[in-house]
Amino acid sequence: MSNYRAIGSSLRERRQQLGLRRVKLAQRLGLSTETIERIEMGETAHLSAGCLAMAMELGVDAEWLLVDAKETKN
Repeated sequence: MSNYRAIGSSLRERRQQLGLRRVKLAQRLGLSTETIERIEMGETAHLSAGCLAMAMELGVDAEWLLVDAKETKN
């Protein structure tokens, strides 16, 4: 699993833990649901700014993303 996929997977799991649907998160961030889906799938073209915005909205920081992604990859 690539780091991008692992980060996306971590974000998806966190969103689900919080009981948020993609539509609601997309509305909060001003993004499309397709963009949220692409971030969660780890597509690099949509990862950077959207990923950080999602992390902040989900109450986690960049360090959490990187550490959790590294643990998921191993």
